[in-house]
Amino acid sequence: MKSKYLIFLLINFIFCIKEYKGEFAWRSIDQTQFSQMDTLLISPQEFYLGRENLYFGTNETIWWIYQFDQKLYLKPKFLVVLYSEIGSPQPVEIDLRVVEPEYQDGIHFLKQFYPPLEEGKYLLKIATTEEKVPFDQVEFFVLPQKEIQHISGPVNSIE
Repeated sequence: MKSKYLIFLLINFIFCIKEYKGEFAWRSIDQTQFSQMDTLLISPQEFYLGRENLYFGTNETIWWIYQFDQKLYLKPKFLVVLYSEIGSPQPVEIDLRVVEPEYQDGIHFLKQFYPPLEEGKYLLKIATTEEKVPFDQVEFFVLPQKEIQHISGPVNSIE
């Protein structure tokens, strides 16, 4: 009888855990000289952790990873929304994706990229498809390529 009760509590505990936490990691690549096939095949292997002072160039493809701090037992799907804060008093949704987590080396993560974006300020939010309330977000900036070369921060283009 006790074992059935413990199993019931364990299942309830697993289903009640809906608080996700993690870290963002970034990489940008200038793919303007790549062929269309190269653009589809090339995916960076090294990413750099960061949440602040994120600057990318207008001609760079922005790759990002969200690495979860815990294992994802129920294989939830996530909503990833990119907002632009260019010329509008409120952020404007410019991209919405449903993303399934990947698993490698004992770590669950989301991995996505954005092709070159217009100059401006952006906000990336992540939520579960069930809750639809963001549990994490990060802000980043896209600047003209000539300006990005003069910025020193945790994330810069690496060539």
